[in-house]
Amino acid sequence: MGKQVIRIYTAVILVFSICGCTKTSQNAPVIEAENAESQYAKAETADKETGIDGEVTTPAAAGNQEQDKEETASTINAPEQDLFTYIIRDKSAVVTGFQEEYKRFPEDNMSIYEDIEIPETLGGYPVVEIGDRAFENIKLKSVVLPDSVEVIGNCAFRNSALENINLSQCHNLNEVKNSAFENCNLQEDSSYSTWFMKKIGERAFAGNNRLTRVNFWSGDVSIGTEAFDGCGDEMLFYVEWCREEAGKEVEAFAEANGIQVEYSVSTQIHLPSEPLLLTPETGSFFYGDLGGTYDDWDDELWCSFEKTPDAPNFGFEDWQWPGCSKWCHIVSFGNQATASSKLASASDRYCADNVLRENREFAWAEGVEGPGIGEYIVYDQFVFSGSLIESGENHILRAGSYGDDGYIDYTQICIVNGYARDAKVWQENGRVKTLMMYVYDQPYARLALEDTINPQYFTIPEGDIRVANSGEVTFKFVIEEVYPGTMYEDTCITGITVDFGNVPDWH
Repeated sequence: MGKQVIRIYTAVILVFSICGCTKTSQNAPVIEAENAESQYAKAETADKETGIDGEVTTPAAAGNQEQDKEETASTINAPEQDLFTYIIRDKSAVVTGFQEEYKRFPEDNMSIYEDIEIPETLGGYPVVEIGDRAFENIKLKSVVLPDSVEVIGNCAFRNSALENINLSQCHNLNEVKNSAFENCNLQEDSSYSTWFMKKIGERAFAGNNRLTRVNFWSGDVSIGTEAFDGCGDEMLFYVEWCREEAGKEVEAFAEANGIQVEYSVSTQIHLPSEPLLLTPETGSFFYGDLGGTYDDWDDELWCSFEKTPDAPNFGFEDWQWPGCSKWCHIVSFGNQATASSKLASASDRYCADNVLRENREFAWAEGVEGPGIGEYIVYDQFVFSGSLIESGENHILRAGSYGDDGYIDYTQICIVNGYARDAKVWQENGRVKTLMMYVYDQPYARLALEDTINPQYFTIPEGDIRVANSGEVTFKFVIEEVYPGTMYEDTCITGITVDFGNVPDWH
């Protein structure tokens, strides 16, 4: 993190807050409170009525009071708790400030204890929150938070002169509340660390005039009034791994407050005013990388790409070609399928992932009563062709920084309708007649499928769906009409594959 963090267990510290302090004696139990304000007011009386896990006890249920006090004292004085006070709420720890015993020392001793690290657990419970006003008006320089933190409370670090807090380690952080970091001394992080929170309160980062850049993981972040008031004049919001067509809250706030926005990963989708009607070209099964069997890689038909009615494979030959193709430039690829339902079976043989296998032995079957109108498959795909990390630096570049436009163009969809294991099984089960296709939950086209066992190829109009290199695209295919089977109501799909082109060669 570029700076050494000093762990403090026996330090001499003075803590002063203009809004009050937690009255926690050395032998007081950890208590639960609805909020920090009420906890401060009731600490002295609550220690006689509340158990170590925050549950109210009665004299009859309290057991040995002296033993309880000893257990509580040992919990508070455990090594990782020598510095911080906390309460327990819903089996989680909320940090409320520094221990009372350090407050009797002179304020000038604080200057040597400016770097603190908050542990992942206190009292055996995960630390999930920094409480309201926990470190307000306390001289701090650097704070390290655990990944478990979900909430940073109102005024938690207000007026603390804090310079460095690495929020990129807080992957579970949901909310930074009002004035949490107001009037600190936060500055642009040279490593451009990413913020993952989903909600930022009013004036949460106001008054940090050295803060000039924020990296948001997503554009879906609710930002309160004046959250960045008084920050650097050249303020930049940089949105990573997020398409421009969704998550507009960050962009809207930036536009209203004169803040520049840049995106590292964007998507260009042309959505027609009315869904397109796409019709297929019929193709053939072929012998690809399965060669007709799972284990016999020496089979003479392996990757011969001979097209016969009995061949096992379908899709795009380029995906299975053993030589160098566009896949030579692909560093990472992934796709997954999920479904609204699946036909129950002991071996889970009708699951959604079957549509990705490019092998006719497998199929997805919807699992609702009747022919499955309205049931759907969601198909996600990720393609990464080369590094987006600038040489000698540690931050992500926008698409296009290498001289290419940086986009993956989606070109074709291959669908094998019904359960195509053989002609008999295919006839017995239902097939799809019309699929409604969505891109990022937006209606794009209706696919009019033919009632054929052979693979069907639909062409996506050029330039309609373009995803930045390393971006993820999501398609949803909803059953609207079916061809009924001769024996079963269940509607099946053997395969769905979405092909792409224009893979940037950035090697």
